[in-house]
Amino acid sequence: MTELHEGERGRAARFECRHGFAREDDHEIKLPGGVLLREPGFRVRAAVLDHGIPCLAFALEESRHISVRKEALAALGLRTGRWLKGLKLAVLDEAPDDTLIPLEDGQSMPLGRLREAIIDQEPGRKLAYVVDARFTPENQARIIELARGADELYIESAFSAADAEQAARKLHLTGEQAAWLARQAGAKRLIPVHCSPRYKDKPGDPVAEALRAFAGTLAS
Repeated sequence: MTELHEGERGRAARFECRHGFAREDDHEIKLPGGVLLREPGFRVRAAVLDHGIPCLAFALEESRHISVRKEALAALGLRTGRWLKGLKLAVLDEAPDDTLIPLEDGQSMPLGRLREAIIDQEPGRKLAYVVDARFTPENQARIIELARGADELYIESAFSAADAEQAARKLHLTGEQAAWLARQAGAKRLIPVHCSPRYKDKPGDPVAEALRAFAGTLAS
């Protein structure tokens, strides 16, 4: 288990069933940039937000988006399968073109030929997720930095602007505040979430409010 603290610090420890879930190997760790997980194709970052208690917001960032052209795959007489995972990892690792990629039939092909024939690469996508945060300058700065340039920002729109005082008491965001944060972060798409159930049967839908304030971005 890993804890993220402020100041890009954290603690890690093990809790194993066979040892009665006793805390083991407890030690402090550094988490530069708030990076919790780094894999060849993506990383996960987090930021600590104030909700009366510490809460985490997350960003999932792809390094590159890799897809396989199915028609080209069939033209080579190849089928989809688990071997494609190894191919994608080799592309992400920028392995040499003469690296042999095992196929499902026991044969192999050079990475360079496969990459040229069947692989498409695009800039990686970024998704950000923010809930349970009060609208303070400190939270604003952390949310904007975490979500900067996000392709999709899932962010709470708990209350309408008319209920901003209630939102402040409950330590949540309004739809307009969520839209403002999304615009400041340069997010491409806003998906409002975590709306208070109080609006189910009354006017002032904060989701619609957030979308209007974000220049008509649509959620699905």
